[in-house]
Amino acid sequence: MGILWIASYPRSGNTLARMALWHVYGVESRSLYSDGALDKKGLQGLGLLFDPNPLSRVEGLREGKQICPVKTHVYLGNVKGTLPLPIEPAIYVHRDGRDALLSHAYFIQAHHNKGKEVQDILYQLVHGARKGTRPWSASVLSWANRPRTAYVSYRELSADPIGSIRRCVAELELDWEEQEQGVMPTFEQLHEIAPAFFREGIHGQGKKEMPKDLHKVFWARHGEGMEHYGYSH
Repeated sequence: MGILWIASYPRSGNTLARMALWHVYGVESRSLYSDGALDKKGLQGLGLLFDPNPLSRVEGLREGKQICPVKTHVYLGNVKGTLPLPIEPAIYVHRDGRDALLSHAYFIQAHHNKGKEVQDILYQLVHGARKGTRPWSASVLSWANRPRTAYVSYRELSADPIGSIRRCVAELELDWEEQEQGVMPTFEQLHEIAPAFFREGIHGQGKKEMPKDLHKVFWARHGEGMEHYGYSH
């Protein structure tokens, strides 16, 4: 049956979407990445599978009899050197770019640049100057208007993860029966388990913490992506 891509720019909610899929349909999900920040963090029983060699593992899923959800942050504008995503179905989670970039900056500092200021990392991300990281607008626009893709905002997903995922699965016409798995954890509970990964999840924090001059640069560089997904100043 193949793969259902659970896609987003980093720090935009696809881990929450994966948990909701498990809770509603009992479907376990994998990732294109090792997800070392989450592995062995007390998240067992939430449908997240951790693979030591994710790329080779995911390639084999295309021949499987079941549809397997797989997390990805891939940029569709140029898939050279990555797994191609031809016409496989996808759920795309989008988030206000200011919130996504701020959360990404905190994540990078916590896991990769502990000696660097968050604002300095945020500056790099807004300017598209962070090595190995696609600019936010280019990344989210590469997924815009993609066939066989259900779109959901982080705000909608965090407010109603169960209802949001049901809507997406219905849009994609996936033949899954509901098999409710325990209780969906709250963000506060997830924060207690892995505080560096589930940091705050607050809407509008990016706008508050982004300096005014950087905010102007953000809109100049990423306004098209914001407008496409319905985000305003």
